[in-house]
Amino acid sequence: MKLGKTLIITGLLFSSVLGSVNVNNITAMAAVESGDSGTTAPEAKRTVSISYVDSHDNAITDTEFLGSAKGSVDISKNATSFSTSELKLPVNYKTVNDTEKDTISVENTTTARKVQVENIEKKTVKAQYQDATGKEITNPGLNDTRSLINPTKQVTASNLDAVSGYEFLKYDAEKDVVIFQAITKANVQILFIDGKGNLLNVKRGQVANKNISELVSDKEVTAPNGYVVSSGQNVVIASASADNNTTVYSAKIKIEPKATVSTHKVGHRGGYTVQRVRISFIDQDGNEAGYQQLNGKDTFSAKIAAPVGYSLVNSSDATIKFDKKGNKDIKINVTKNKPTPVMSEGIVTTNSGEYFHLYTIEGKDITNRGLSGDSKWYTDQYATINGEKMYRVATNEWVKATDVYK
Repeated sequence: MKLGKTLIITGLLFSSVLGSVNVNNITAMAAVESGDSGTTAPEAKRTVSISYVDSHDNAITDTEFLGSAKGSVDISKNATSFSTSELKLPVNYKTVNDTEKDTISVENTTTARKVQVENIEKKTVKAQYQDATGKEITNPGLNDTRSLINPTKQVTASNLDAVSGYEFLKYDAEKDVVIFQAITKANVQILFIDGKGNLLNVKRGQVANKNISELVSDKEVTAPNGYVVSSGQNVVIASASADNNTTVYSAKIKIEPKATVSTHKVGHRGGYTVQRVRISFIDQDGNEAGYQQLNGKDTFSAKIAAPVGYSLVNSSDATIKFDKKGNKDIKINVTKNKPTPVMSEGIVTTNSGEYFHLYTIEGKDITNRGLSGDSKWYTDQYATINGEKMYRVATNEWVKATDVYK
């Protein structure tokens, strides 16, 4: 049924002849023209597939380029051109023909089009540095330009040398500037050494979400099986560039073989038995998150605490009682502490590419969902998860800050 357009006016009308007239409702009907349904029909579209070739008509095989540039565009059914910007060409490519710099022409029936492009070498990019709050550092004592490792590739974290104490935040293509943000906290690898300073061939440890300007103490570290951490240590955190051009933070902690403890009786009448108890802390995935060994007299109790970064599932497990049954091993369930989100509303846009991973706040990869390249998402929180800054884009779905720009 066709609908009229109705305007309801309520109020008081004034007339110079009649004086004031109180009007409750005046209805003004705007007639709908014959054949006018009151809605606009959607514009007819057609899809044009794009294939990219070089100046010699050879197909472009650069996977990085193909992952960024669009493989098709939707245009009006009878359009004879479209904007080159719709192709989303990465900054290290341009059209070969200057006539196609801004506009690509097509026949009004065309559904496929070749576009000639060429790679542009880019050796350096301007650099900007921010503190942990996002405020620009005007005189950081660092270079205001950074060199690209491969000048033919795009400006990404992996194509730039790592900057100690900073992390790659984003590349602003419009301003041609890469932004680095000061790191205050990171996951610190623990390298275990013996009393002579020699590196031991044992599983490395980790202190999660550690302030890198502070020292690592022996109390923060859990020794590998068969060892104990030597007490009284406070060591400096060192930084180094990894193979993927990221900065790795580490600290060397001295450990020593665990002494064998045997159960023995002391005294005669009224004597007691010393018991050894080994407590294994088991996380939600069934893995050992750490362990603690206690020695105590039977009938006595001792308090324990979960490893750094974890909490006991049952608070009653915080008390261990020694008894006369002998040495024993105890398994106690712990859960990894969740990061504390910070409220920060805004819009984040994914970098150019086909697909970006999502993660839970526990840091687990979400395998059946992701974000497409060049897409905008509302975010209301950010948090440091497994040492990386991430933005929340849905309920318990987080994207890495290095995969988006804000």
